[in-house]
Amino acid sequence: EPEAAATKKKGFAPRKKLTKVPKRRNAKVLDAKTRAKLAERKPVSPRNQKHPGFLATLHRSPAYGAAAFLHLLGLVALSFWTIAVHLEKEAAVDVRIAPSKNVLPTDNLAERLDAQAAAEESLAKLSGANSDSPFAEAEGEVAGALRGQASKVLGLSGGKGGGLGRGGSGGDSSGSRRALHLGLDWLVRHRTKDGAWRGLPQTHSNPSSIPSRGGDVGQTGLALLSFLCADYGPDKKGPYRKVIQGARNWLLGRVGDGDFKKPKFNHLSTYYERAIGTLALAEWLQRAPKDQEVREALKRCVKHLTASRDHARGGWRYSFARGSDTSVTSWVMLALKSARHAKVDVPEENFDGARLWIEQVTNQKTGTTAYVSLGDGRENGAMAATGLFLRILLGGSQTERVNRLAIKQVRRIRVSVWRGKVGNLYEVYYGALAMYQVGGREWRRFNPKIRDAMVAAQLKDGCERGGWRGGSWVSEPIAATAISILTLETYYRYIPQQGATSASSGEKALDEAHGLLSELEETAAKGDAKESDLQAQALAAQAAYGRAVRILEKNPGGDWDLLIEGYIGQARLFARDGEIEPALALLTKARKVVPSGEPAPPSIAKLQARLALLQAIRSAELAIATAQELGGRKDTTDVQRTQALDGLRKAARMLNIRSISAKLDSTGRETIRALGSALEAAATLLIKSADRDAMIDKELERLKKRGVMPKVLGSFERRVILLLIQRAHERYVLSRTESSRARFLQAESDRQVLDDLAVLRRGSPADRARLGPALEQLELARIAGRVGIKDTEGAVAAVEEYLRRFPKGKYRSDGERLERALLISLGPFESLPDARRVRLTALLLEAAKRKEALTALELLTLGRLLLGRGQARESATAFGQAINATESASIRRAAKLGRSRALRALGTPNAAMAELNSLAQTDNNRLDVIRERCLVLRAQRKFAPAIDEYVLVLNAIEHEEPQTWWDLSEQLARTYVEAKRARAARKFLEGLRNKDRTFGGDAPRRKRMIQLMREVDLLASRE
Repeated sequence: EPEAAATKKKGFAPRKKLTKVPKRRNAKVLDAKTRAKLAERKPVSPRNQKHPGFLATLHRSPAYGAAAFLHLLGLVALSFWTIAVHLEKEAAVDVRIAPSKNVLPTDNLAERLDAQAAAEESLAKLSGANSDSPFAEAEGEVAGALRGQASKVLGLSGGKGGGLGRGGSGGDSSGSRRALHLGLDWLVRHRTKDGAWRGLPQTHSNPSSIPSRGGDVGQTGLALLSFLCADYGPDKKGPYRKVIQGARNWLLGRVGDGDFKKPKFNHLSTYYERAIGTLALAEWLQRAPKDQEVREALKRCVKHLTASRDHARGGWRYSFARGSDTSVTSWVMLALKSARHAKVDVPEENFDGARLWIEQVTNQKTGTTAYVSLGDGRENGAMAATGLFLRILLGGSQTERVNRLAIKQVRRIRVSVWRGKVGNLYEVYYGALAMYQVGGREWRRFNPKIRDAMVAAQLKDGCERGGWRGGSWVSEPIAATAISILTLETYYRYIPQQGATSASSGEKALDEAHGLLSELEETAAKGDAKESDLQAQALAAQAAYGRAVRILEKNPGGDWDLLIEGYIGQARLFARDGEIEPALALLTKARKVVPSGEPAPPSIAKLQARLALLQAIRSAELAIATAQELGGRKDTTDVQRTQALDGLRKAARMLNIRSISAKLDSTGRETIRALGSALEAAATLLIKSADRDAMIDKELERLKKRGVMPKVLGSFERRVILLLIQRAHERYVLSRTESSRARFLQAESDRQVLDDLAVLRRGSPADRARLGPALEQLELARIAGRVGIKDTEGAVAAVEEYLRRFPKGKYRSDGERLERALLISLGPFESLPDARRVRLTALLLEAAKRKEALTALELLTLGRLLLGRGQARESATAFGQAINATESASIRRAAKLGRSRALRALGTPNAAMAELNSLAQTDNNRLDVIRERCLVLRAQRKFAPAIDEYVLVLNAIEHEEPQTWWDLSEQLARTYVEAKRARAARKFLEGLRNKDRTFGGDAPRRKRMIQLMREVDLLASRE
């Protein structure tokens, strides 16, 4: 026997046949003669040997006959005996008696049905997730011609001043106001808990880098000024009242004797900071004149500043009465001038000293201003702007020769941005202050360039969104942002010293016209005004522009830039009323006014582009009206329909070209998109008025003839593709509701055409944005179709395809949830193919990591896979959550059984048995429950009841579930070993081997059983 060598031990060596050996004489007592005779004797040949007959033998030896008869009876009896004769009495397994236990088989059908129901529910939620159908634009409904396009396209619907002239406040814009408020919000986010501001890293990515305590007088003063000059003062309600109140309180706590120094405040501020702190308190007091606490503090500050002046040279510098420089002097002058406006006494000798100083450092021949002394190498644009501002602030005129020379230098200032930093922020700030004081044409030319460049330099991303980065003299982020905001607030801070007398009559008339246009824009933006009121305002603005133009035309060479503004304003009003030809004529006239050698203002070309766009809009509306008329008639011929479609295509193409050249803002772009959708809807209406499928196929043929798909889809190519997607979607939905494989194959054919077109790969970002949602819905409908035709494997593959094609899809998380439900519905986790099991494991672990709400079935499956990975504690938690999350009896039973296994693995068999005892009474006879109960009993060292359970089950299932019978037989044998009952184990194993030497045909089990036999022998030897 093959296993003879391996089992040749006590109790398992094969028995040898016993033969009767005759007694031999002792060789030593035989004489030599007898030995010789024996050697000569010939052996008897088996052929020649005579055997007596059977009857004769019985006659001679009747005992043989009796023995043979008895052996025959024993063999017959053994033929009816089972392997269980080797078991002890209490372990007998006899299949001849009726089963003593009604064992219910393990059946996962209920779990699978629950999983399928969960998948259907998940699919239903997913299908209904998108209440706004992506095919709405493919329905062909046109609300009618869009009205008011001129206002939206030209930007007349919002924004003070509309970008013309100085506007109501002297030159701001909607963009600058938006940037200003973003900057204020940035300052709010970056203050300390003390309500102040202090230094920050140059770049930072999150608010955690903001210092939590403390503050800086200069930076807190600049930040407070930013809010006050934006008209968020203590006298007005607003969103920043607590912010400015906190800054005010912090500054007051640092004033002391006016030097912003207290015993516990060891930082001695320079006169830059003292001047800025004084300026902030003065601006506060102007807005809250009854604030006596601030008034008294401001008096101390003014007294300290006046005492710290360098009386010899007239100005101020960093330290007390030690020298002068232009920069510190300018900030002190701002502070003292503001304090005087707040009705705090400031001796005139301080202003006289500043005039003396600025005269000493100004080069009368060039208009430049030095920093400390003439020829110090610091006569740059920043100092030129500071000197110009100080001279005008102190009463000088912009018409003086030195100031005219300085203006030429300051007008060359541009915002210098490098690597996101405004390197000349100080220069820009004082340049804006100075040129606003100069006013007139110089300011109108200077302001837009500086204003728009500062808006563009504002940071857009992350924690820095709304701030600015500075360089050179202004490198601190707080100071850079505050100075930038103050630059955009130039129009609100100081009244031009010469502004009331410097404007000409033409300029005044033009400002009046700009104001009326601004009022018209604001009224139109509200959307609730009557058309008659808007028309009246438009006529008033048109008349005002007419008066301004007539005045300015009398002196065409002087204020030619103002005259151009007048022509542009008139053209905008004509365009608003739809009179494009007169508007274009005015723009032509404006170009002729530009002097030779001067570049034409870009606003002319910009308005011309938008007027051309308005012409394209008019053509588009006419084409839409024609298509609507033909689409609503039953007698429309194919020729008429084709001509109308060609007209729509041409209008859409021209609209696209004109909109690109017009460089629209977001409102204008949205308007053009809406009109483009109306064009496409009109085309759909024409297509649907005929045979839709035939028209789709015809349009697809046109696309195929063009060869490779265009890089940017035309509006009608996109429309045809949308209609094709819609048709495929409808077919998938029908395949599910009707369980129709034919419908599904039709939809698959349409989807293949879409794959060949590869629109998402070749289309523009706009194409992907518009077609992506529709294609995503198509993939979801395909999954539903697979489920409808009972192709669960295909549905799983379709979900995987959807997740691969749309990695950032709108419904990706829902798709993953559906994939999990479908995978679970394929069967128990342990029975899934390796690839599916790996995928389900990844999905469940990722969902658990995201702390996503899992269904009871998902929690049950998660518990099983965690238990298989050796994570018993996490597995027990998942099973417990599954128990609490469901009312399904099958899921609760499986979860309780799984929790028992996990608790047993954790070494708490008593808790595991308690979990089993909580099962319903009807579940106690289930095979999987019995097996687990036996394992728990073994873990509790209760071997006798475990053996009884095993024996009863083996009696019941031997002929029904042979493989399970062998598995349980192995477990019973091991239980005997664990109970140290070697004799019973030996007999049981002998019986199993005699029943089937292959132990159920399982090679690994056979090896285990042989090893167990060795263990039993070892155990018996110890006994």
